[in-house]
Amino acid sequence: MSATSPEVPLSAFPASNAAGDPAEGTIDRLPTAGSSLPPRASSTVGLTQGGDEMKDTDTVNGTAAGGVIDRQERANCCTRAVDSMLQLMEDGFGWFGRFTAKRPWLVIFLSSLVCLLCSLGFLNYTTESRPEKLWVLQGTQALEDNNYVTSVWNNEPRYNLYYATGSQLETREAFQKLYELHERVLAINVSASSNQDQFPGMWDYERACFRFGDSCATVTPLDLVDYNITLINSLSDAEIAERIRNDTYYVTAAGRTFNQNDIVGFDSSGNVAAYRGLYT
Repeated sequence: MSATSPEVPLSAFPASNAAGDPAEGTIDRLPTAGSSLPPRASSTVGLTQGGDEMKDTDTVNGTAAGGVIDRQERANCCTRAVDSMLQLMEDGFGWFGRFTAKRPWLVIFLSSLVCLLCSLGFLNYTTESRPEKLWVLQGTQALEDNNYVTSVWNNEPRYNLYYATGSQLETREAFQKLYELHERVLAINVSASSNQDQFPGMWDYERACFRFGDSCATVTPLDLVDYNITLINSLSDAEIAERIRNDTYYVTAAGRTFNQNDIVGFDSSGNVAAYRGLYT
């Protein structure tokens, strides 16, 4: 014995309202035997309860229909804009290709003319390699001093080098000879060939040298002994060799440090083979 649901006559469900449309909250058609229920579609079900209208949320397969539609509209809008831009570019290149095929010489002439017009700036093209123009702030005192020195002396600082070679260079006698050479440099005394009203009298090395502060920009092996002949005469050959190999003595009279290879050259046996001196 099986339990069955009582049959409900279709007349119990109004099929339409007075206007002939399906009534809200009614069933338009019942599924027949063996058929399946259709998937839930977008719909708005209007219900009245206590005189207030209540609306169910529109859904499409469980997703809010309003949000999906908005996103689809935005996507469609962007797609149409991109398609329009691509179509415009395709049309433009297509037109230019057809125009070039019909009038190639005109296109070549106009292209060459545009290149020539864009190259007119090379008529005034100049290169700048002066450090004072590239790296020094314009209008500074340093630049004014540089301009004054350049206009008066009309040359760049001159660098003078000497090389001393031979054997037995790590000795007191070798440094005594270097000191004699140093004194000969200091003994140079000349007068200005022009602008003597600005540079009167005689000019020796100490007066005309390029300076770092109060000291001349000089780098020689005599920096190891502070240009002191008394100190040189008091040192032994072993002490001279020790100073050559000790980095703490590589300081100029201006207080600037320098490297060993700036003034000393060694042979393959590790012995001193040459000295170098710099005067500016």
